[in-house]
Amino acid sequence: MKTISPVWLTRVGIFALALSVFAACDDSTGPDDDVDVEGTQAAVNQVVNQYFVSNPGIQSLEIFGAQISQALPSITPFNLSLVPGEASLHGLSERLLENISSVYMGRPSGSAPMAIPSELLGTTFEWNAQTGQYEPGLREGAPTNGVRFILYDGIATLNEVGHLDFTDASNFSVVPVAVDVTLSVVITNPDLGEVLHYRITGSASDTGGTLLVDGFVSDGTDQLGFDFSFSGTDATGSTAVFTLTAGTLSMTLDVSNSTTGAGSISIEIINGDDEILFVLLVAADGTLQSGSGIFFGNTPVAVFSGNIENDDVTVTNSEGAPLTQAQLLALAEIFVGIEQAFIIMEEIFALGLILIGLSFAF
Repeated sequence: MKTISPVWLTRVGIFALALSVFAACDDSTGPDDDVDVEGTQAAVNQVVNQYFVSNPGIQSLEIFGAQISQALPSITPFNLSLVPGEASLHGLSERLLENISSVYMGRPSGSAPMAIPSELLGTTFEWNAQTGQYEPGLREGAPTNGVRFILYDGIATLNEVGHLDFTDASNFSVVPVAVDVTLSVVITNPDLGEVLHYRITGSASDTGGTLLVDGFVSDGTDQLGFDFSFSGTDATGSTAVFTLTAGTLSMTLDVSNSTTGAGSISIEIINGDDEILFVLLVAADGTLQSGSGIFFGNTPVAVFSGNIENDDVTVTNSEGAPLTQAQLLALAEIFVGIEQAFIIMEEIFALGLILIGLSFAF
């Protein structure tokens, strides 16, 4: 599938500037008491810290992800990066640009996906400090239809913390190829156990594909569930919906691109009865369409207007429910937390596909 790169997505970053100007204007007359923005901010931060920042399995994957991908005959080495480049709303904008404007699923020209070589099935890979890479060892316990990688706390210390099991039931003899991979991370600490598990199913060809991802992240007691769906073709464009759910909090990123250049991005945060929605609706010529803005429930509190291709975007208060300075700052912090969560999950999904030679970025 060819890269779908609408021009308007390259202008997403200007919303950071527009919102910063909006936040600097002290013309808000009062908060919308129906939505607890600061409480939602606290809930988002708590979920990110609980399931991602303190997760030893994810921390180990960040350190050893590239070496894991190099141990199997995947197409390219994979560098797992789980930290936003900039902790700001602008950082989110840049990340959206990087991820969404390069929607791609398929095979690099001249290459083909590949199953785990049969001679490696049931193999446990361990780190060799002398060679600086993962190598097949004699340890037992790996899945018979997959491989296992021992995980460590760091390359310098190499204290064993658990293992990653990767199984592949994909069928590469059909067109489009049938994708079916499962990745599980288990931490040896008995209070933690399985801290990450997901399965990716779907199909992929040179002109399009469909992916479904279902799984969870755990802190040993509670779980954050996630699901992701992607579908797209060269002829029709693409659609991706990504949802994280923990307790009463859910965060959803919904992106669509048409081949004409029109498209939409929405980010929805629901915390109990509180709902915050960020929407961009953009025509093929870059003009922001009616309905673009920030909403508390069904109430618009900020309006986006202008042309995104011309770097001419303004954000104004909505009559009747203006945002306060405190709410704007809380919204920016919410987007920072969402950015970090989506980055981590995107990278983890990509690892599961790259191990069988499929490139993916939503």
